[in-house]
Amino acid sequence: MTIRRKRILLIALTVIAAGCTSGQESTENTGDEGIETTAAVIEVGDVACTALGGFDSISVAWEVPNDVEAVMSRDGTPVVTTKGSGGHEDLGVVVDVQYDYTLSVNGGQLDVDCGQAEIVAEVGQPSCSVSLDTFAVVTWDLSDGRAEIYRNGERILPDRGTLSSPFIDTAAPTDLPLTYEVVAVDSTSQGRASKTALCGEVTVDALPPEQAELQVAQEAARTYRAPYGYATIVPVCADCLTEKVDVYFAFDNESRVPSMAWIDDVEQPITDDVWFTDPLAVPTLLLEALANGDTVTSVTDEATGLIVQWTINGEGAILDCLEMDMAPLDLRDSDCSGTVYND
Repeated sequence: MTIRRKRILLIALTVIAAGCTSGQESTENTGDEGIETTAAVIEVGDVACTALGGFDSISVAWEVPNDVEAVMSRDGTPVVTTKGSGGHEDLGVVVDVQYDYTLSVNGGQLDVDCGQAEIVAEVGQPSCSVSLDTFAVVTWDLSDGRAEIYRNGERILPDRGTLSSPFIDTAAPTDLPLTYEVVAVDSTSQGRASKTALCGEVTVDALPPEQAELQVAQEAARTYRAPYGYATIVPVCADCLTEKVDVYFAFDNESRVPSMAWIDDVEQPITDDVWFTDPLAVPTLLLEALANGDTVTSVTDEATGLIVQWTINGEGAILDCLEMDMAPLDLRDSDCSGTVYND
Protein backbone atom coordinates (compact mmCIF):
# COMPACT_ATOMS: atom_id res chain seq x y z
CA MET A 1 0.00 0.00 0.00
CA THR A 2 1.28 3.44 -0.89
CA ILE A 3 0.82 6.33 1.49
CA ARG A 4 -1.06 8.84 -0.53
CA ARG A 5 0.08 12.16 0.86
CA LYS A 6 2.43 13.70 3.36
CA ARG A 7 0.70 16.01 5.77
CA ILE A 8 2.65 19.18 5.41
CA LEU A 9 1.52 22.46 6.87
CA LEU A 10 2.93 25.34 4.88
CA ILE A 11 3.05 28.57 6.84
CA ALA A 12 3.81 31.62 4.77
CA LEU A 13 5.61 34.22 6.86
CA THR A 14 5.77 37.75 5.53
CA VAL A 15 8.47 39.72 7.27
CA ILE A 16 8.39 43.49 6.99
CA ALA A 17 11.82 44.90 7.72
CA ALA A 18 11.79 48.16 9.63
CA GLY A 19 13.28 50.89 7.52
CA CYS A 20 14.11 53.19 10.37
CA THR A 21 15.42 53.18 13.94
CA SER A 22 13.55 54.01 17.12
CA GLY A 23 15.45 57.23 17.58
CA GLN A 24 17.73 58.27 20.38
CA GLU A 25 17.32 57.62 24.04
CA SER A 26 17.10 60.49 26.51
CA THR A 27 18.04 60.20 30.18
CA GLU A 28 16.09 62.19 32.75
CA ASN A 29 16.83 62.48 36.49
CA THR A 30 13.66 61.72 38.42
CA GLY A 31 14.76 63.57 41.53
CA ASP A 32 15.53 60.34 43.41
CA GLU A 33 19.27 59.95 43.88
CA GLY A 34 20.70 57.17 41.75
CA ILE A 35 17.42 56.51 39.83
CA GLU A 36 17.07 57.51 36.18
CA THR A 37 14.40 56.77 33.49
CA THR A 38 15.05 56.14 29.79
CA ALA A 39 12.51 57.06 27.05
CA ALA A 40 12.72 56.76 23.25
CA VAL A 41 12.90 60.02 21.33
CA ILE A 42 11.00 59.72 18.04
CA GLU A 43 12.40 61.82 15.23
CA VAL A 44 10.78 62.90 11.96
CA GLY A 45 12.91 60.45 9.98
CA ASP A 46 11.52 57.56 12.01
CA VAL A 47 7.93 58.06 10.80
CA ALA A 48 6.21 57.95 7.39
CA CYS A 49 2.51 58.30 6.58
CA THR A 50 0.55 58.57 3.31
CA ALA A 51 -3.13 58.91 2.35
CA LEU A 52 -4.41 57.79 -1.05
CA GLY A 53 -7.93 58.18 -2.41
CA GLY A 54 -9.71 55.29 -4.14
CA PHE A 55 -13.20 54.57 -5.47
CA ASP A 56 -14.76 53.18 -2.29
CA SER A 57 -12.44 54.49 0.42
CA ILE A 58 -9.26 56.37 1.31
CA SER A 59 -6.25 54.21 2.18
CA VAL A 60 -3.93 55.47 4.90
CA ALA A 61 -0.66 53.66 5.62
CA TRP A 62 2.05 54.51 8.15
CA GLU A 63 5.43 53.31 9.37
CA VAL A 64 6.63 53.90 12.92
CA PRO A 65 9.10 52.05 15.18
CA ASN A 66 7.83 48.84 16.75
CA ASP A 67 5.84 49.13 19.99
CA VAL A 68 5.37 52.89 19.54
CA GLU A 69 1.76 54.05 19.73
CA ALA A 70 0.33 55.82 16.69
CA VAL A 71 -3.05 57.54 16.39
CA MET A 72 -4.34 58.24 12.87
CA SER A 73 -6.87 61.08 12.61
CA ARG A 74 -9.14 62.44 9.91
CA ASP A 75 -9.76 66.20 10.09
CA GLY A 76 -8.56 66.14 13.70
CA THR A 77 -10.82 63.27 14.80
CA PRO A 78 -9.03 60.05 15.86
CA VAL A 79 -9.98 57.13 13.60
CA VAL A 80 -7.67 54.27 14.62
CA THR A 81 -4.94 53.60 17.19
CA THR A 82 -2.15 51.05 16.72
CA LYS A 83 1.28 50.13 17.98
CA GLY A 84 3.95 50.06 15.32
CA SER A 85 3.33 50.32 11.58
CA GLY A 86 -0.17 49.85 10.19
CA GLY A 87 -2.84 50.85 7.70
CA HIS A 88 -6.54 51.63 7.47
CA GLU A 89 -9.22 51.67 4.77
CA ASP A 90 -11.33 54.70 5.67
CA LEU A 91 -14.91 54.06 4.53
CA GLY A 92 -16.38 57.01 6.42
CA VAL A 93 -15.92 59.43 3.52
CA VAL A 94 -18.15 60.96 0.84
CA VAL A 95 -17.72 62.27 -2.69
CA ASP A 96 -16.57 65.88 -3.31
CA VAL A 97 -14.97 66.31 0.12
CA GLN A 98 -11.22 66.54 0.69
CA TYR A 99 -9.97 65.14 3.98
CA ASP A 100 -6.82 65.88 5.99
CA TYR A 101 -5.05 62.94 7.63
CA THR A 102 -2.48 63.16 10.42
CA LEU A 103 -0.56 60.73 12.58
CA SER A 104 0.19 61.43 16.22
CA VAL A 105 3.10 59.35 17.55
CA ASN A 106 4.10 58.40 21.09
CA GLY A 107 1.39 60.28 22.93
CA GLY A 108 1.73 63.46 20.89
CA GLN A 109 5.51 63.61 20.98
CA LEU A 110 5.46 63.96 17.19
CA ASP A 111 2.66 64.85 14.73
CA VAL A 112 3.08 63.90 11.07
CA ASP A 113 1.01 65.14 8.11
CA CYS A 114 -0.22 62.17 6.04
CA GLY A 115 -1.59 64.44 3.33
CA GLN A 116 -4.97 65.27 1.84
CA ALA A 117 -7.12 62.78 -0.11
CA GLU A 118 -10.60 62.31 -1.50
CA ILE A 119 -12.50 59.47 -3.16
CA VAL A 120 -13.02 59.32 -6.92
CA ALA A 121 -15.71 61.79 -7.98
CA GLU A 122 -17.05 59.87 -11.00
CA VAL A 123 -17.32 56.33 -12.30
CA GLY A 124 -14.92 55.54 -15.12
CA GLN A 125 -15.89 55.82 -18.76
CA PRO A 126 -16.04 52.23 -20.07
CA SER A 127 -14.91 51.08 -23.49
CA CYS A 128 -16.13 47.83 -25.02
CA SER A 129 -16.49 45.65 -28.10
CA VAL A 130 -18.47 42.57 -29.10
CA SER A 131 -17.33 39.71 -31.33
CA LEU A 132 -18.73 36.39 -32.49
CA ASP A 133 -17.08 33.12 -31.42
CA THR A 134 -19.97 30.62 -31.51
CA PHE A 135 -21.53 32.96 -28.91
CA ALA A 136 -21.51 36.74 -28.51
CA VAL A 137 -18.32 37.68 -26.64
CA VAL A 138 -18.35 41.09 -24.91
CA THR A 139 -15.00 42.57 -23.87
CA TRP A 140 -14.63 45.79 -21.90
CA ASP A 141 -12.25 48.00 -19.95
CA LEU A 142 -13.30 50.03 -16.90
CA SER A 143 -11.20 51.92 -14.36
CA ASP A 144 -13.73 52.73 -11.60
CA GLY A 145 -17.17 51.31 -10.88
CA ARG A 146 -19.01 48.08 -11.64
CA ALA A 147 -19.73 46.95 -15.19
CA GLU A 148 -23.20 45.84 -16.23
CA ILE A 149 -23.97 44.33 -19.66
CA TYR A 150 -27.11 45.15 -21.65
CA ARG A 151 -28.39 43.17 -24.64
CA ASN A 152 -31.04 44.92 -26.75
CA GLY A 153 -31.73 47.25 -23.82
CA GLU A 154 -32.12 44.52 -21.15
CA ARG A 155 -29.56 43.92 -18.41
CA ILE A 156 -27.87 40.50 -18.56
CA LEU A 157 -27.36 38.49 -15.38
CA PRO A 158 -24.91 35.57 -15.69
CA ASP A 159 -26.28 32.14 -14.84
CA ARG A 160 -23.42 31.53 -12.38
CA GLY A 161 -20.32 33.20 -11.06
CA THR A 162 -19.52 36.88 -11.37
CA LEU A 163 -19.53 39.22 -14.33
CA SER A 164 -16.01 39.80 -15.66
CA SER A 165 -14.43 40.63 -18.99
CA PRO A 166 -14.76 38.93 -21.37
CA PHE A 167 -18.39 37.94 -20.91
CA ILE A 168 -19.63 35.08 -23.11
CA ASP A 169 -23.36 35.36 -23.63
CA THR A 170 -24.30 31.67 -23.85
CA ALA A 171 -27.98 32.49 -23.28
CA ALA A 172 -28.32 34.88 -26.23
CA PRO A 173 -31.15 34.26 -28.70
CA THR A 174 -30.13 33.16 -32.19
CA ASP A 175 -30.80 34.38 -35.73
CA LEU A 176 -31.59 37.99 -34.81
CA PRO A 177 -29.50 41.18 -34.42
CA LEU A 178 -28.19 41.72 -30.88
CA THR A 179 -26.91 45.11 -29.71
CA TYR A 180 -24.65 45.19 -26.64
CA GLU A 181 -23.80 48.01 -24.23
CA VAL A 182 -21.58 48.19 -21.15
CA VAL A 183 -22.80 50.52 -18.39
CA ALA A 184 -20.46 51.61 -15.57
CA VAL A 185 -22.43 52.04 -12.35
CA ASP A 186 -21.58 53.20 -8.85
CA SER A 187 -20.95 50.09 -6.74
CA THR A 188 -21.36 52.07 -3.48
CA SER A 189 -24.01 54.32 -1.95
CA GLN A 190 -22.30 57.50 -3.18
CA GLY A 191 -24.81 58.09 -5.99
CA ARG A 192 -22.32 58.77 -8.79
CA ALA A 193 -23.92 58.91 -12.25
CA SER A 194 -23.61 55.92 -14.62
CA LYS A 195 -21.73 56.03 -17.93
CA THR A 196 -22.45 53.94 -21.04
CA ALA A 197 -20.40 52.54 -23.94
CA LEU A 198 -21.88 51.04 -27.10
CA CYS A 199 -20.12 47.75 -27.94
CA GLY A 200 -21.69 46.90 -31.30
CA GLU A 201 -24.06 44.41 -32.92
CA VAL A 202 -23.80 40.69 -33.77
CA THR A 203 -26.11 37.88 -34.88
CA VAL A 204 -25.61 34.43 -33.31
CA ASP A 205 -26.21 31.42 -35.56
CA ALA A 206 -28.32 28.54 -34.24
CA LEU A 207 -26.47 25.29 -33.43
CA PRO A 208 -27.77 21.72 -33.31
CA PRO A 209 -29.17 21.15 -29.80
CA GLU A 210 -26.51 18.62 -28.73
CA GLN A 211 -23.66 20.81 -29.94
CA ALA A 212 -25.21 23.91 -28.37
CA GLU A 213 -25.43 22.19 -24.97
CA LEU A 214 -21.79 21.14 -25.12
CA GLN A 215 -20.70 24.62 -26.19
CA VAL A 216 -22.45 26.07 -23.14
CA ALA A 217 -20.78 23.47 -20.89
CA GLN A 218 -17.41 24.33 -22.45
CA GLU A 219 -17.80 27.99 -21.52
CA ALA A 220 -19.01 27.08 -18.02
CA ALA A 221 -15.90 24.93 -17.48
CA ARG A 222 -13.65 27.87 -18.31
CA THR A 223 -14.90 29.76 -15.25
CA TYR A 224 -13.31 27.22 -12.89
CA ARG A 225 -9.63 28.17 -13.07
CA ALA A 226 -6.77 26.76 -11.01
CA PRO A 227 -3.53 24.91 -11.79
CA TYR A 228 -4.44 21.81 -9.75
CA GLY A 229 -7.53 19.62 -9.78
CA TYR A 230 -8.72 16.91 -7.38
CA ALA A 231 -11.46 14.62 -8.67
CA THR A 232 -13.25 11.40 -7.80
CA ILE A 233 -14.63 9.54 -10.81
CA VAL A 234 -16.24 6.22 -11.67
CA PRO A 235 -15.01 4.81 -15.01
CA VAL A 236 -17.66 3.71 -17.50
CA CYS A 237 -16.92 0.90 -19.98
CA ALA A 238 -18.09 -2.61 -20.79
CA ASP A 239 -15.57 -4.33 -18.52
CA CYS A 240 -14.97 -1.57 -15.92
CA LEU A 241 -15.34 -2.19 -12.21
CA THR A 242 -17.69 0.32 -10.61
CA GLU A 243 -15.03 1.59 -8.21
CA LYS A 244 -14.38 5.19 -7.35
CA VAL A 245 -10.98 6.47 -8.44
CA ASP A 246 -9.33 9.54 -6.91
CA VAL A 247 -7.31 11.47 -9.48
CA TYR A 248 -4.87 14.37 -9.05
CA PHE A 249 -4.50 16.70 -12.05
CA ALA A 250 -1.58 19.12 -12.43
CA PHE A 251 -0.94 21.87 -14.99
CA ASP A 252 1.90 21.09 -17.42
CA ASN A 253 2.14 24.59 -19.01
CA GLU A 254 -0.58 23.71 -21.53
CA SER A 255 -3.36 21.88 -19.71
CA ARG A 256 -4.16 19.93 -16.54
CA VAL A 257 -3.12 16.31 -16.92
CA PRO A 258 -3.67 13.31 -14.62
CA SER A 259 -0.57 12.85 -12.45
CA MET A 260 -1.56 10.34 -9.75
CA ALA A 261 -4.56 8.09 -9.02
CA TRP A 262 -5.75 5.89 -6.14
CA ILE A 263 -8.43 3.37 -5.30
CA ASP A 264 -9.00 3.01 -1.56
CA ASP A 265 -5.59 4.61 -0.78
CA VAL A 266 -3.76 2.22 -3.10
CA GLU A 267 -1.95 4.02 -5.88
CA GLN A 268 -3.04 3.11 -9.41
CA PRO A 269 -1.26 3.53 -12.74
CA ILE A 270 -2.27 6.42 -14.99
CA THR A 271 -3.40 5.04 -18.35
CA ASP A 272 -4.52 6.58 -21.62
CA ASP A 273 -8.13 5.51 -20.99
CA VAL A 274 -10.61 8.25 -21.81
CA TRP A 275 -12.01 8.48 -18.26
CA PHE A 276 -8.73 10.03 -17.05
CA THR A 277 -9.61 13.20 -19.00
CA ASP A 278 -9.59 16.41 -16.94
CA PRO A 279 -13.29 16.97 -16.03
CA LEU A 280 -13.03 20.60 -17.18
CA ALA A 281 -11.79 19.45 -20.61
CA VAL A 282 -14.65 16.97 -21.15
CA PRO A 283 -16.94 19.36 -23.13
CA THR A 284 -14.15 20.05 -25.62
CA LEU A 285 -13.44 16.34 -25.89
CA LEU A 286 -17.11 15.60 -26.61
CA LEU A 287 -17.35 18.38 -29.21
CA GLU A 288 -14.36 16.89 -31.03
CA ALA A 289 -15.95 13.43 -30.83
CA LEU A 290 -19.19 14.76 -32.32
CA ALA A 291 -17.24 16.34 -35.18
CA ASN A 292 -15.61 12.94 -35.80
CA GLY A 293 -19.00 11.20 -36.01
CA ASP A 294 -18.67 9.32 -32.69
CA THR A 295 -21.66 8.44 -30.52
CA VAL A 296 -21.73 10.84 -27.57
CA THR A 297 -23.88 10.96 -24.43
CA SER A 298 -23.71 13.51 -21.63
CA VAL A 299 -25.49 14.79 -18.52
CA THR A 300 -25.07 18.41 -17.38
CA ASP A 301 -25.29 19.57 -13.78
CA GLU A 302 -27.60 22.61 -13.73
CA ALA A 303 -25.96 24.22 -10.68
CA THR A 304 -22.41 24.28 -12.08
CA GLY A 305 -22.96 23.86 -15.82
CA LEU A 306 -20.43 21.01 -15.83
CA ILE A 307 -20.70 17.67 -17.65
CA VAL A 308 -20.98 15.14 -14.81
CA GLN A 309 -21.73 11.96 -16.81
CA TRP A 310 -20.50 11.24 -20.31
CA THR A 311 -19.47 8.56 -22.80
CA ILE A 312 -17.86 8.38 -26.22
CA ASN A 313 -18.80 5.15 -28.04
CA GLY A 314 -19.75 3.60 -24.70
CA GLU A 315 -16.67 4.66 -22.66
CA GLY A 316 -16.48 7.59 -20.29
CA ALA A 317 -16.91 8.51 -16.65
CA ILE A 318 -19.27 9.60 -13.89
CA LEU A 319 -18.00 12.58 -11.90
CA ASP A 320 -18.47 12.11 -8.15
CA CYS A 321 -16.42 15.04 -6.82
CA LEU A 322 -14.38 17.96 -8.19
CA GLU A 323 -12.22 20.54 -6.47
CA MET A 324 -9.90 23.12 -8.02
CA ASP A 325 -6.99 24.43 -5.96
CA MET A 326 -3.90 26.64 -6.09
CA ALA A 327 -2.04 24.13 -3.89
CA PRO A 328 -0.23 21.08 -5.30
CA LEU A 329 -0.53 17.61 -3.83
CA ASP A 330 2.42 17.83 -1.41
CA LEU A 331 0.90 20.87 0.32
CA ARG A 332 -2.51 19.34 0.97
CA ASP A 333 -3.82 17.01 3.63
CA SER A 334 -7.22 16.07 2.23
CA ASP A 335 -8.88 14.46 -0.78
CA CYS A 336 -11.41 16.11 -3.04
CA SER A 337 -13.70 18.25 -0.88
CA GLY A 338 -16.22 19.03 -3.61
CA THR A 339 -15.84 22.81 -3.62
CA VAL A 340 -16.81 22.84 -7.33
CA TYR A 341 -19.03 19.76 -7.53
CA ASN A 342 -20.10 16.97 -5.20
CA ASP A 343 -22.60 14.30 -6.24
